[in-house]
Amino acid sequence: MLPVIALSLFAVACAPQAQQYPNRIASVREDMISRLPQKDVQRFMNALRSDVPEQPGCSVNVNEWQGYGRSANVDASVYEAALDDARRKALAIARRMGTGLGSVQSVSEFSGAADASGAQGRGMPLKGAPVMTSAGQPVALGVVYRTSNGGDIAVFGLGDAAAHGAPQGVQVSINASAPTLDEARKRVAAVESSVRAIARKFGLPDTAVTVDNLGFDRY
Repeated sequence: MLPVIALSLFAVACAPQAQQYPNRIASVREDMISRLPQKDVQRFMNALRSDVPEQPGCSVNVNEWQGYGRSANVDASVYEAALDDARRKALAIARRMGTGLGSVQSVSEFSGAADASGAQGRGMPLKGAPVMTSAGQPVALGVVYRTSNGGDIAVFGLGDAAAHGAPQGVQVSINASAPTLDEARKRVAAVESSVRAIARKFGLPDTAVTVDNLGFDRY
């Protein structure tokens, strides 16, 4: 009988070890970027919000994507808008001065926080205004015009990326929780599959939809 008792005691002693973490949770996070024309962004967002099926333990957030914040991502139309803005300002100044506006003498792009000590080109400070050259912020162009009477008019033109060329797409942020990491990944994969299916309905190639950020936790 002693061996049987010892075996029983061993089984009881091991039971709590197997149940040490009964409520452990795994979490998976994923960001998807869909690049598409600006005119289709709102319709695509609406389709995602209405057509992506709900998954248990899963949250999905759909937002405009403004790009990665490099000037290379700013659409050319933003610069055209900045030049138009500069010309409107220069014309108003020329009229007040009683002279005509002539040709452009120089154009300079400004980025970062510019002030009287940091701005370059003909002493044109931005008075401390933070101007960033990115897809989510204005483009600032310093433009110098010659006037009919032989003088110069120097102005800043601003192009708003939010109104010209941005957003550049849609970001879908997926967060899934489950008892196991595999199950959490399956829930994220189900949402990702739905997003890609909707993107194909909008004529987007697979290369236009990418996973930008992926992470997981166990706790």
